[in-house]
Amino acid sequence: MPLPSKVVLADGKTAELPSSPPPRIPKRDPEWKRPPRRRVLAIRDRLRELYGRPVNEPHGHPIAELVRTVLSQNTNDRNRDVAYGRLRERFPTWEEVRDAPTEEVEAAIKPGAPILHENPGAYDGVNKDILGKDVSNVVNHLSWSKGDIEKGFREADVVLEHTFRLPLRSQGYIEPQSVMLAIEKDGAVQAWASTKTPFAARNELSKAIGVPPDRIRINPVNVGGDFGGKGGSGDLPIAYFLALRARRPVRITLNYGEDLTTTNPDHLSVITVRTGVKRDGRMVARHVRAVHASGAYGGLKPGGGSIGGAGTVGPYRIENTFLEAIQVYTNIVPGGFWRAPGAIQAMFAVESHIDLVARELGMDPGEFRLRNLVGEGEENALGRKWNEVKSQETLQAALDAAGWNKPKPGPNYGRGVAMYERGTGAGKVWVNLTAERAGTLEVLMVSGDQGTGLKTVLCQAVAEAMEVPVEGVKIRVGNTSEAPASVDIGFGGSRSTNIGGHAALQACAELRAKLIAQAARILGCEQTNVVYSAGRFATPDNRRRSPPPLPQRLRDPLSQD
Repeated sequence: MPLPSKVVLADGKTAELPSSPPPRIPKRDPEWKRPPRRRVLAIRDRLRELYGRPVNEPHGHPIAELVRTVLSQNTNDRNRDVAYGRLRERFPTWEEVRDAPTEEVEAAIKPGAPILHENPGAYDGVNKDILGKDVSNVVNHLSWSKGDIEKGFREADVVLEHTFRLPLRSQGYIEPQSVMLAIEKDGAVQAWASTKTPFAARNELSKAIGVPPDRIRINPVNVGGDFGGKGGSGDLPIAYFLALRARRPVRITLNYGEDLTTTNPDHLSVITVRTGVKRDGRMVARHVRAVHASGAYGGLKPGGGSIGGAGTVGPYRIENTFLEAIQVYTNIVPGGFWRAPGAIQAMFAVESHIDLVARELGMDPGEFRLRNLVGEGEENALGRKWNEVKSQETLQAALDAAGWNKPKPGPNYGRGVAMYERGTGAGKVWVNLTAERAGTLEVLMVSGDQGTGLKTVLCQAVAEAMEVPVEGVKIRVGNTSEAPASVDIGFGGSRSTNIGGHAALQACAELRAKLIAQAARILGCEQTNVVYSAGRFATPDNRRRSPPPLPQRLRDPLSQD
């Protein structure tokens, strides 16, 4: 189908369009890995699966027409090559798709590269201490070191270097991003968001729309999976301004296509790992350089600035190290959190590199790791001393359980091993525990459940601490107006059970103290003489005649934050 030669303008006039340059006639392309006819047939079949009809390209060339041109017996060689060239432009090879984005990352930091942000240091919230100053398009740059890296490489018997290119990835949560917002008559804001950090979302929304935080109420809903991708306000600012103009509540729910192209996936990365080893398998030097594609903007980053640095050394004993993590502005969707930000990409590279090093030395990959794992009281590759370490026992148990040294059960079976260490996250969280008049206990939280089963965990923790059946504990997710202050950082960093569980146990201890004081008054004894067991309070001499559960005898519920 030829392109139009004229276009009608808004004033009714017509304008001539420049003629299209003749299409490039490609040579027969061996890199496609399969004969052109088979490749075109695959494209045709895929189009039928997706649409069941011919599909027009944005520029007006019908893909189906190009397919027919290539496959037709009546098409001469020149026209077939032209049509095939156009198909190739629309359907690049896997190698082209794989390498193009990572090549852009490396090109962005070369001298003379186009500058995407002239003065990123002027942006609100920029950490100027780690802002890239001497390299083009660097959002931030962090480094860690130990020992003398050059000396370590000089003393090594073997030095190997490998570069790994990792594409960006979506977090893959079950429910796409969704928010709803309503503006009350007095200007207060009610918002519902699929976010694991409601207080952070409230603060971000407040800053974006100019409404004080105490006039905004965030009602968190079930996240439906997170993996790092739902930790902010999302589209709430857009929903606010739409609701302001429409004078009615507004809901924004992305479909999966929109979610995959507009939200904050994990960073595309290029990671180079260089390691010096002795012939006996001991690692003596390691250099890691991780370059991450920040995307077009840098506002969705971890609080520490850069990513994938300290977590890339692994649980290994290495005397000389230098690690650097760099974020670079690129013309792709901005990257954000995805589990341990940057560490997953780096550990894939580091552990794959270790396999290659072990192969070069002729060593078993499991044995190579066991020889280099940090032991009790030893320092890891960043100089941090470890205590109560079970790294070698853990890896050996995993190898034994997997039958590492046993013959494989048959052809096409593979085995792999990798080792990673990560501490449990910490922080502040708010939990309210109430003893209801009916004898039940209610746990009130604000951050909700991001899909990890936290509600069940908290109910079980409270039931065990208060010595009551778990069926007698219920949980309710509140909103940001029900917490006394913005003390809840939300969940992430593998900290949900740690901080939520400890907060619940602390609330149990404090609530039990309040209940004992009430029980002493009712039982007519000193608090030290009150015995608590299985949700009941009694004195030592009347355990057999203990009263009903105390909350049933109180006029009002008792709560403890």
